[in-house]
Amino acid sequence: MESLKNQVAVVTGASSGIGKAIALSVAAQGTEVCLVARRRELLEDVAKQAQALGSRGHACPADLTKDEDIRGLGERVQKDFARLNILVLCGGAIFHGPLEKASLADFDLMYRSNVRGHYLMIQTMSCAKRPAKSSSSILPRDSVPPPPPDSSPQRSMRSVRSRTACAMK
Repeated sequence: MESLKNQVAVVTGASSGIGKAIALSVAAQGTEVCLVARRRELLEDVAKQAQALGSRGHACPADLTKDEDIRGLGERVQKDFARLNILVLCGGAIFHGPLEKASLADFDLMYRSNVRGHYLMIQTMSCAKRPAKSSSSILPRDSVPPPPPDSSPQRSMRSVRSRTACAMK
């Protein structure tokens, strides 16, 4: 497995549960972590725990149901970290109880947080600067056609990069 030392990760849902566990795990391996969730005070506590592990943790409060929060987070990652190696999506909402008791408002919240919010996070963070030799990217498997048999690997990679280029708003 590749070393995670000196990498930069954005972890959503980092204030508790699996997101927090992943954030602290990568921090323990030397990754600088941008901790994302709604509750600032919990994020600040996780940031202190990451620092106790010898890494840098940054509380970056954002609500995955709010487009402006996600776009603002993308701008902060661009400005403060200058690169992004790892994106972990653990943030979300869930309704606990029988389906017949769930309202459409509950469904809308889960959809905005768990589907739409994650989609916008991927779209926004894929525009973050990556190290020159980084192989990290997010691509749907079928979105890039196979290279022609006579093309070089470098030419194929240029083609992939040109198809995935984007700009921050």
